[in-house]
Amino acid sequence: MKIFLGIDFGTTQTIVTMIREGSKYEPEIVEIDGQRTVDTALRLDAEDNVLFFGQNALDRMHEAPEDTFYNFKTAIGSGKTFRSSCKDYTPETLTFLFLRHLRQKLEKKYFNVGNLTAEKDIYCTIGCPASWNEKQRSTLVDLAEKAGFPNVSCCDEPFGVIYYYHFRGELPLTKTRNILVYDFGGGTTDVAIEEISPDSVRAVAGRAALVAPKVLAAAGISNLGGKDFDERLRDHFIEEMGGTAATFGVKDSRILENYAKLLKEALSISIDNGVTFVEKVVPMLFSRRSSHKLALSKKEFERICGSFIERLEEPIYDALNTATFGVDQVDDVIIAGGSSRLYYVKSRVKALFPKSNIVTSANPVEVVAKGLALYGRSPVAEAKPGGVLQEKEKEGSAQSAETKVLLSKEDTKPERQKRPWGQKWLPVAAAVAVMAFGGIYFYSLQKNTETVSTGSTPVQATQTAKETVNPGVSVKETEQTLESSDEHYALGDKYYKEGDYPQAVEWYRKAAEQGHTSGQNSLGYMYQHGLGVTQDHKQAIEWYRKAADQGDASGQSSLGDMYWQGLGVSQDYKQAVEWYRKAAEQGHTSGQNNPGYMYRNLGYMYRYGLGVSQDYKQAIEWYRKAAEQGNAFAQNSLSDMYRQGTGVTLGVSVKETEQTLESSDEQYALGLKYYKERDYRQAMEW
Repeated sequence: MKIFLGIDFGTTQTIVTMIREGSKYEPEIVEIDGQRTVDTALRLDAEDNVLFFGQNALDRMHEAPEDTFYNFKTAIGSGKTFRSSCKDYTPETLTFLFLRHLRQKLEKKYFNVGNLTAEKDIYCTIGCPASWNEKQRSTLVDLAEKAGFPNVSCCDEPFGVIYYYHFRGELPLTKTRNILVYDFGGGTTDVAIEEISPDSVRAVAGRAALVAPKVLAAAGISNLGGKDFDERLRDHFIEEMGGTAATFGVKDSRILENYAKLLKEALSISIDNGVTFVEKVVPMLFSRRSSHKLALSKKEFERICGSFIERLEEPIYDALNTATFGVDQVDDVIIAGGSSRLYYVKSRVKALFPKSNIVTSANPVEVVAKGLALYGRSPVAEAKPGGVLQEKEKEGSAQSAETKVLLSKEDTKPERQKRPWGQKWLPVAAAVAVMAFGGIYFYSLQKNTETVSTGSTPVQATQTAKETVNPGVSVKETEQTLESSDEHYALGDKYYKEGDYPQAVEWYRKAAEQGHTSGQNSLGYMYQHGLGVTQDHKQAIEWYRKAADQGDASGQSSLGDMYWQGLGVSQDYKQAVEWYRKAAEQGHTSGQNNPGYMYRNLGYMYRYGLGVSQDYKQAIEWYRKAAEQGNAFAQNSLSDMYRQGTGVTLGVSVKETEQTLESSDEQYALGLKYYKERDYRQAMEW
């Protein structure tokens, strides 16, 4: 009988599930060392042997912190290394060693110490974020196979979540549904918007199956998860006791972090029961040689972790902006991930999507893993072991006209509009065509809403490239005749659009080395996202800085993004503000992913005093600029500030206030004010 394993290989925790062929029940959790979840951590010796695994590795981290590894999943494909006491490890090597040890534990307990690798009737599905590129996906599958797991396929984690709830009958497919999956895990926060319809359930390999949905948007924060809250609370308790990380040491810091997590979870449960205060006693702190009582209230929690709480909504708005969706277009919101138990998550999601069907589970941490096992059992996974089914419509098929092509490699290529140096330029003539006796003509393939300083305008660059082309010569011969940086950049653009990222990098580099700022921005982008090169945030910083130092607003904005997110550099809000302001002074109005991204970040930093003195009026000014660019996060934040009266004065008199309101956010806020005052006629008007 066939057995199907689902492996939710998480940033901080890993969960394995199992289901047998023909079972009508949910997949069961496979316990590792008696635990339903295993911490994604391990301690190694000099010969790469695993000395301690999972929670044991973290609990004993104080003994050899330099040889204990965790949080390595998100670095896959980044080129980053982890230094031990005697050697460097890549995240790929650490992933292989972790998965191999996991497989060995499974063999010992569940397969009578048999060789899992040789089992032909065992199928494994490992999950990955929807935002991962094809290289990261294939790397993860290869590592799982090398670690000894048989018949490995890969599935997007959000689709695993959808598969699980479809299995439970909680996602009826009587119509096309837009589903937003909010996965708040231990190390990352991921959001995906996917579309499924009645056509999504159809015959595959002779059986009915839910096939892959259409991915409309994916967004996330790679450095925000439940563990960040735990560490922030731990630091607060250390400070409260008059100590520092150095005086408490690794062992006591680990103990306090565990208790901070317990307090956070207890507070969420208590709030559901109407209690807003919890406390726990730590039996022994080695640096103090005594017990200590820790207390946490809802108000104190929100003060300590306020900046994190605010960011929880960020990927939601990013995904909505990418999908060009309003909240009313989302039919279902699924909350998943172990950290989603945080009381704020469910209440805020309900407030953001008042008309949507909110779906959650008593054990949200297990949802992804169960969905992956169910996906692995489906004929979809069997039809395409690599994990992505690509259907070809057959002539004469009754369903062919209605069948949607599943997500393919072409669908997963990065959208050009996401590039940090500008989503849309001022209308620029251009397109690229390979025609006329094998010659090539250069056109700019994109229409933009803003110009970028390149030493010459985009139009000039295109015209120069056109004049250089000689019909009748080969592409290689044409490449050899290109001399100007504009021409090199235009050819790089052509290759980027065609998805030939290594060639795009080559020509962007030629332009960048000649000082072409758009070439420098583009090369920085390729390094930042690992397109055509090994992902290298430090290289991305270097090229963004070259453009920024030339006074290029896009380079300045991109550099601000890197400092904002702490990519390639230590997170530094002060530096982020400095570079954002330089770009803003030149009228730059777009940031890394969405219109108004940069302005939104400036508003956020002024609102919470990150890198600058807290200034609500400045926050409102920047939020308004971002809102005018269509940034949903900024629009919502602006409305919140007006509702709360933060940084604004609603007029000397109501009439005077009404006369000064111009934006829809301000008008909405006043309408809400009247609604709360039960003046429904005025509320309707505003």
